[in-house]
Amino acid sequence: MVKIILTLLVCFMITSCVEEFDLNIPEKQNKIVVDALITNEVGPYVVRLTKSKAGVLTINSNWETDPNYSEKDYAEAITSALVIISDNVGMVDTLIPAPLTIKSYQYNTDTITHQTDSIFVETENFQSIKYGFYNTTNIKGVAGRNYFLYIKYNKDIYTSSVTMPFVPEIDSVGIKTISNPIEGKSDISFPTVSFHEPQGQKNFYMFQLYDGKYITRSFSLWQLCIFDDSHLSEYVTNLNLTEGYNASGANNPLPYALTGGVYVKMSSLSETTYLFYKSLISQFYNDGGAYSSAPSSPKGNISNGALGLFRASAVSSKSKIINNKKPIN
Repeated sequence: MVKIILTLLVCFMITSCVEEFDLNIPEKQNKIVVDALITNEVGPYVVRLTKSKAGVLTINSNWETDPNYSEKDYAEAITSALVIISDNVGMVDTLIPAPLTIKSYQYNTDTITHQTDSIFVETENFQSIKYGFYNTTNIKGVAGRNYFLYIKYNKDIYTSSVTMPFVPEIDSVGIKTISNPIEGKSDISFPTVSFHEPQGQKNFYMFQLYDGKYITRSFSLWQLCIFDDSHLSEYVTNLNLTEGYNASGANNPLPYALTGGVYVKMSSLSETTYLFYKSLISQFYNDGGAYSSAPSSPKGNISNGALGLFRASAVSSKSKIINNKKPIN
């Protein structure tokens, strides 16, 4: 009798753990995805519209042979929408499709005469309408103003409204270098920033770090970190940017000493935007375990069920020269 009971129990455990599940997600669940940003920097400002895609993403490209692979994300672009940004002082801007090419000067130096000459060239614009990008033409970003986004696509209307928070001016940026506790390893470098932090109000910030002309990709998978002002004093001295919330994890130092120069961009964020980025970054910490929450789209601020975010940020920036090499402006 005991053997029979044990046999039945084992059979029950085996059969109860097997269940077929259909992952055939209908295409009709695709939604519009909005990525819109306006700042107090010189425009044009950009709105990108794409479609979400259910299921597994298939990329028909080979990163080893495609020289522009890193510039592409293969999202399905929306190219026929009406996009309007307006503000609370009467400015209305109907966005135009971003151009397919970029015109710029290319400088070449003759190896024999050592004379430098320039030619006018056109290159593919990876922020063009082909990829769902729309550009403003006349609206200006000013801290303290309210901005309104209006999108009409396939008879559906999507709206959003934001206020651009003020941002403190950066007093200085720097690099703090300490010895690596692991023998034989290179020194550890930390980017730092100092500024006056407004007290008596809740503030949220995003920092983006650049090394010379190029983004320091080791700083974060998205080259950014976010802070709230909960533990910031009235005057913030040498804030370690690697302590911010970022996709690489807190307290993740740069694995090499910065060369050339460092350029820091500080952006103000609304609480809604801060929570959006924090939720998005938290997806990187999801290990897929049984006790982890299921991945989900962060809560944005676009109406009518659209995904994404309309962000308005005031920007302050500062650079520091290292080894007598001038960083980007």
